[in-house]
Amino acid sequence: MSQPDWQTFSKGGWLTTQGVSLVHQVARLESGASSLTIAILTDGNPSDAYGRETIHGIALRLLGG
Repeated sequence: MSQPDWQTFSKGGWLTTQGVSLVHQVARLESGASSLTIAILTDGNPSDAYGRETIHGIALRLLGG
């Protein structure tokens, strides 16, 4: 069975202060009558890159990638 083509809408946020980073990502995926919304929020990351990789890894696990 093939996976549907998803139209994606997303909003991210990030802030680095005092050596720690906050990184957030919210996404809505739509395909025909189906839709899915996910929000991944992180805080206290040692770097912005670490927070982004964390979000990427969680999204892959949630979406079966």
